[in-house]
Amino acid sequence: MNKEGLFVSFEGQDGSGKTTVMHEVGKQLNKSGYDSVLLPEFSQSPIGDYLRLCVARDKFLRLNASSASSFTQTFAIIADYMHQTEVRIVPELQRGKIVLKDRHIDSQIACQLPLIIRDYPNIAESTLLNWFASTLSVSPKIPDLTIYLHVPDETRVQRIEGRKRDFTEDRANEISQEDKDIFKEREKIYRLLIVNDSHRIVVVENSEGIEDTGKKVTDLIKERIK
Repeated sequence: MNKEGLFVSFEGQDGSGKTTVMHEVGKQLNKSGYDSVLLPEFSQSPIGDYLRLCVARDKFLRLNASSASSFTQTFAIIADYMHQTEVRIVPELQRGKIVLKDRHIDSQIACQLPLIIRDYPNIAESTLLNWFASTLSVSPKIPDLTIYLHVPDETRVQRIEGRKRDFTEDRANEISQEDKDIFKEREKIYRLLIVNDSHRIVVVENSEGIEDTGKKVTDLIKERIK
C-alpha cells in the first residue's frame, strides 16, 4: 500500500446499513493485512458533543429542536468535519492507514440543503449547491472513495424500526410521513451528487448479507489502493 492512506466515506439514507457495513469492512480489511481506522459521523469534541445533543432532540436537526437557524447548524457541521479532518483523518492518512468514516461531506449537502431551501425559499437551489461546493472545497481532505449504500425503502423502514442505537437519538425507531418526505428530498440530492461525481461515489446495493456487502466494498477499496 502507498505511504499515503485511503479515505473512504460511507453514505446512504437512514437504515441503509452504513455503520454496520463500515465495521464489517474494517474487519475484513484487517484480516487482509490492511491497517484501518473507523471514525463516527461527529468528532469527539465540544462541537461534536453539540451536534449529538441536537440529534438527541431531533434526528433530522430540524429547527424545532434548537434555537439555531439551519445555516447556523450547517456551519457547525462544517466546522466539526473540518476539525475531524485536521485532527484525525489527515494524521491517520499520513500514517498510511485506511480511514473509514460514517457520513461526511455528501451527507452534509443532502441532509442540510433541504432544510435551508425550506427556510430560505428565495435562494435558488443551484446557488446553494454552488455555495456548498465552494465551502467544502477548502477542506484539507475530501474522500478518495465514497460508498453510497442503497436499500429498498421497505427494508430501510424495517431496519429503522428494529435497530439498536449506542447513542441517544430522538425517535430512533420511529418513522413518520414527514420523515419519509425528508428521505425523498435527501434522495434527490444524493442522486444529483452521484451523477456529478461518479468516479468518487460508488453505489452499492446492500440487500444481501452483511458479509457479502462487506466483501464487495472491501474489494472496491483494494482496487482503489492499487
